[in-house]
Amino acid sequence: MTNTGIENLIVRANNGDGQACYDLYKEYKNGIHVAENELTAMDWLEKALDCNHPMAQLIMGLSLLNAGQQKDAIQYLQLASSNGNPDAMNVLGQLYLGNVENMTDEYTDEDKGLQLLYQAAFCGSPNAQVMLGKCYYIGKWVHQDKLMAKYWLEKAMNAGSEEAAHLYEEALRVNTLLN
Repeated sequence: MTNTGIENLIVRANNGDGQACYDLYKEYKNGIHVAENELTAMDWLEKALDCNHPMAQLIMGLSLLNAGQQKDAIQYLQLASSNGNPDAMNVLGQLYLGNVENMTDEYTDEDKGLQLLYQAAFCGSPNAQVMLGKCYYIGKWVHQDKLMAKYWLEKAMNAGSEEAAHLYEEALRVNTLLN
């Protein structure tokens, strides 16, 4: 990207384009086409949040989760989920299932967690698809169903998930040994 490209992003961002704000956040956070600058990156992330940008909401939710601020993290993850971000749906679903480290039990809600996990998987999240494959394979939070496990792992493999491919091969190997 040229200086003109960065300048165009800045103009668009200053005109309320949330995607441009988010793109500038990434540019400054990673030092891609500009000098890396954490403070400037965070300013652009805040502006992307002001524009209701789902990826900015996900990043803020994950950041707050890592900082131990669970209640605030959930609010941002819920915003990102309601704005259609499948990765936020997946994280929030796993959080409600109690499948996130250092989470307190007060947020556990298995029905809500599974609903979000399915929603994320149907929206194309390979991570949610892998998680559902694991759930069905071992029978955790759902009834054990090898066909459903295969279905979700195949969907994740088709989306490019190496983890799904590894789990699928392992499941086939184990089933072959047991039969």
